[in-house]
Amino acid sequence: MAGSAAEEKTFRRFLELFIREMRMPLQESDPVPTRPLSDLVSEDEVEGECLDLCLQHLYKYNCPCSLAAALARATADSLLQTDLSIHHLHKTVEDGADPLPQMESVKLARLVFNRLFETCCVWQKELPYRRRPQPYYETSIHAIKNMRRKMEDKHVIIPDFNTLFNIQDQEEQAFFAVFDGHGGVDAAIYAANHLHVNLVRQECFSQDPNDALCRAFKLTDERFVKKASRENLRCGTT
Repeated sequence: MAGSAAEEKTFRRFLELFIREMRMPLQESDPVPTRPLSDLVSEDEVEGECLDLCLQHLYKYNCPCSLAAALARATADSLLQTDLSIHHLHKTVEDGADPLPQMESVKLARLVFNRLFETCCVWQKELPYRRRPQPYYETSIHAIKNMRRKMEDKHVIIPDFNTLFNIQDQEEQAFFAVFDGHGGVDAAIYAANHLHVNLVRQECFSQDPNDALCRAFKLTDERFVKKASRENLRCGTT
């Protein structure tokens, strides 16, 4: 059940319109609604990519933030519980001493959007999400690329951080970040998609978020350096 009758009605109305517009499921030859910028995804990137694809797509349709976070979480959890190894490329890329299984980003996106559609269909019939009381954050965004050929910066606004990561035993939290890209947008995109995931997965996150953030920065940097080496990327972000 949603937090109130009016809110539940709003959520159900959104789900009804969204399902009508999505025209799913996507077939193997169908283009995806939002195309990932990277060609390949490794196993440790799946959760961040899934959450980002869901949120981007839901916000295009003006989905309420709290519902978008809950749907993204449910979709990611469902996808992560499946065996994705059947979608791995036959040729693995060497990452240090161990082979690194990867899958095509477009194939992952197709799985994500189809699973999101399935989740919306189930929730339209029986809405399991109950929004928790949380602070309201009034935010605005302004971005300019000046003389650059394209925008190289990224921002992240997650007002429903606890919902997005199903955090039950902590006070309500939000996540805001700006990533200044240098020499390209790839590093900024990677950080925007994965830093907050790496943050919440730190064991010390609930007790010492400052230390968790430092560890998350280090882990995100290490993983992007490896990705940049594999894919011949020459960019960074601060």
